[in-house]
Amino acid sequence: MSEEGNLLGELRRVHQEYETLNGRIRLAKQRQQYGPTEHEQKDAEGEVSRLAREIDRLMTRMRAIEGNLREIRTKGRRRFQ
Repeated sequence: MSEEGNLLGELRRVHQEYETLNGRIRLAKQRQQYGPTEHEQKDAEGEVSRLAREIDRLMTRMRAIEGNLREIRTKGRRRFQ
């Protein structure tokens, strides 16, 4: 598989992980707001913070992959001009 194909596959995988984390954050925010006990609400608040850090890491990775793809595609266009 080409380098571009590998990067596209990695981008899809990271994006899927991002979507999964978004769903988990949504559920944790609901527990934070509507949890039956204050303890559960505080636990959910901590989980939201932890998951937000993970999403930030994934978004940084996605931007890096997109940058690499842009670089590969730009080099490919220059070669044929």
